[in-house]
Amino acid sequence: MHTYCKYICRYIALRCWRYGIALAMLTGMMHTGHAQTNMLPSLHQSLAAQRDSAGYIDALSRIGQWYYQSDTDSCLWYAIRIKEISERLHYTSGMADAWSLQSMCHAIRSNFKLAVECEYHSLQLYRSMGDSTYTALSLNRLATWYYNYNPQEEKDAFAYWYEGMKVARQLPPNPGDSTYAILLSNFLNLFADSPLAQRDSLRWIIPTLRQLIAKYPGLRAAFYLGATEADSLMIAGRGKEAEAMINQLGEAAACRGFIMTAITMYEHMDKYRKMGYPTDTIHYWEKMYKMGKEAGYTNLQTGTLDRLYRYYSQQHDEARMAFYTGEIIAQAHRIRQQQPQQRISYINYFLKKGEQQALQKDRAIQAAAITQQERSNNGYRLAGCGIILGVAILLLIVLLKNKHLRENKLHEKKLDQKHGELSALQLQLEANDDFKNKLITIIANDFRVPLLHIAEVAQLLKNSQMGRAEMMATMEEIATSSRHTLTVFDNILRWIKSQLSGFEFIPQECVLDDMITAAITSIADMAAAKQIDIQNHVPEGIVVAADPDMLQFVHRHLLQAAVAASEVRRSVSIMASREVLGIYVSTGMKVKPGTAQEASWLVLKTPDTVVESNLQQQDMPLMLVICKDFMMKMKGKIWAEGKPDGSLTVYYCLPGFV
Repeated sequence: MHTYCKYICRYIALRCWRYGIALAMLTGMMHTGHAQTNMLPSLHQSLAAQRDSAGYIDALSRIGQWYYQSDTDSCLWYAIRIKEISERLHYTSGMADAWSLQSMCHAIRSNFKLAVECEYHSLQLYRSMGDSTYTALSLNRLATWYYNYNPQEEKDAFAYWYEGMKVARQLPPNPGDSTYAILLSNFLNLFADSPLAQRDSLRWIIPTLRQLIAKYPGLRAAFYLGATEADSLMIAGRGKEAEAMINQLGEAAACRGFIMTAITMYEHMDKYRKMGYPTDTIHYWEKMYKMGKEAGYTNLQTGTLDRLYRYYSQQHDEARMAFYTGEIIAQAHRIRQQQPQQRISYINYFLKKGEQQALQKDRAIQAAAITQQERSNNGYRLAGCGIILGVAILLLIVLLKNKHLRENKLHEKKLDQKHGELSALQLQLEANDDFKNKLITIIANDFRVPLLHIAEVAQLLKNSQMGRAEMMATMEEIATSSRHTLTVFDNILRWIKSQLSGFEFIPQECVLDDMITAAITSIADMAAAKQIDIQNHVPEGIVVAADPDMLQFVHRHLLQAAVAASEVRRSVSIMASREVLGIYVSTGMKVKPGTAQEASWLVLKTPDTVVESNLQQQDMPLMLVICKDFMMKMKGKIWAEGKPDGSLTVYYCLPGFV
């Protein structure tokens, strides 16, 4: 039986956590000053006597304010009804009161976040009405909710309280003085023990509050001021005097009907015990519970009931445990039986999300109560919940961290991809620009001379008298020059095609001996003009993997360049051999040292490095550059090696055909 009562007591206590200062201040921040007694019958009589809509809504507000102490659901039901009627009638004051009632209901449930949101709506409506009194009181409530929502950031709460003080100072004496006293009392409850009290000093707050109490003896602030003075006595080491003063204040508040104020006074004794003063706090908790029970404050007494039951359980006082067991069961029955007078339509409620959270919390509490009843060892239950919660939090952290890492990697991958695309585009643009410059230069050099020669011959034919044989020889010369120009044009087209994107090199079987013989034949006239002997020492049967047109272009222009660069009456030898890395072909010639012809071969100086030179882009170096490009396209390489005696050898290497 006692174990069952423990579970019920814990269930009740879960619905009352974090009341503290908020519960002590709720009654002091009521819009009306009626005593804290059971006034529900008289309030209902006042509701029936109303003859206009505004008075009816105001009477509903007073009933809702009474219900927040005993039945939070009914209070919330009244708040919603008041809000609906006020919106239909466009009654701003009623809407502001409805938001304020909802704020207090959420504060009772310790949902201070929703309490702040609702009170902020109420504050905006009071400001729009120009009601300074209720504006100051709303700011005072906001200060209390913020203090309980985030005690570490009490500067935010102090900012609202200070703003309310500025509004209250501008009010006329009546009701401004009572509002001013409420805010000063709230400062004593919220900030008396914080550094904010040292900065703003209590030296002007306490005297000001005393003046107001002297002017208006009925103010409830007198009790809070007296409690502050009792705290000062306790700090000074005069504990008995402080306890006597607290008892006097509590009895006086109870006699005047200020039950919650009296309970707040007696709560100071628990603080004194924590400060080291020896006192029987259980006596005061029993007294507070009895007073709250008689006043009908069921919502506000569950925490006290839980404390008393725990104490007597530890003392093994069977009689008192049996008494409080009955009280716990009765309290649990009252809480479970509490229902609003009508069903609340949460779907149409503005704060649907907040109410859903409240329902989820209630379901969680019920599930926890069922689980607790099934377990006999509370320690194991708490340990299991702690482990599950820790694992869940750790798992959530790991998942969030993993998601963050994946997003970072994806972002880095996209950045690398974009960077690669930009780099490739830049390289393509540079290649296109280089290709354009080469093409323009080649066309300007390779076509200018042949075309100029054709033009000169044509002019000669026009202006001179020639015989038939001489004219036929000249025409043959023009034909030869034209064929040479067409050959150059075909080679340039082939090179352009290799430079364009989309070109694909497909290796074919190329017989070196046949191709070199054909290349020698094509330049026989040019070699004969300089009396140069071209010797072909390429063995038969050597086959390479290359593009035939590209390779023949390389042969033809290497031989042309060799003939052009060689001295008169010299020989040019061509040799080839099979090596491990491929097939090597060399062309040897004799070049006069220090001449432009020798310098032209610097573009092929080494197999892996292109050496910059200050030479103008003449025919031979440009064609050698094209030869080098073709060899790279065909997976080969070409280079030149010279000796001090003027001998020069050009090599190229290509893979063998498999």
